Amino acid sequence: MSELVKYLDSIGACDDAIRWAETQPDLATAWRNCDRADWMLWLLNNRGFRDERILRLIACDCADTVRHLLTDPRSREAIETSRRYANGLATKEELDAARAAARAAAWDAARDAARDAEPAARDAAGDAETAARDAAWAAWAAAWAAWAAGAAGAAARYAAGAAASAARDAWAAASAARDAAAWAAASAARGAASAAQAEIILKYLPDVPPEANR
Repeated sequence: MSELVKYLDSIGACDDAIRWAETQPDLATAWRNCDRADWMLWLLNNRGFRDERILRLIACDCADTVRHLLTDPRSREAIETSRRYANGLATKEELDAARAAARAAAWDAARDAARDAEPAARDAAGDAETAARDAAWAAWAAAWAAWAAGAAGAAARYAAGAAASAARDAWAAASAARDAAAWAAASAARGAASAAQAEIILKYLPDVPPEANR
């Protein structure tokens, strides 16, 4: 077992991450080669990386990769307010209001995804399934916007993650069992988004932060 694998196992990394790490010589190389933004963000959070401005800008840029899926103006405004705050152009009060609105939008989107999944699960008609799929994607994107607005707060991250999980579950209930090809395409799209977001993280943090390398 390599030192990298031992390290990741000791801090509670998931099995998939540990299996992938077996192909990497060390943490520095793994960080540069990783195409899973969620793994990278988990490592930063788990090891206590606390540069609030960098985390916020990463979150805003990541959320921008799914801006085209944001159907609620509260989500789009939250990204902009959070970026302005990171650059000293918005107040804490403005950020707090944007964060609350974005979290509400994320939960509303997750609720809508679950609602649209019910008719899709009952009916094989294309329109019902398309509505469920679109609602699920909107919920997933809204969760990213909520995270962007609350990048420095663990509670906001957990809320966004819950909304994203709800969206994925809703689409799964609607289509995965019946249309494996559609589900595979969705997984591929999420993978592409994660890879793009990993590139964003590397733009700000090209080397693994010292906090994560201990």
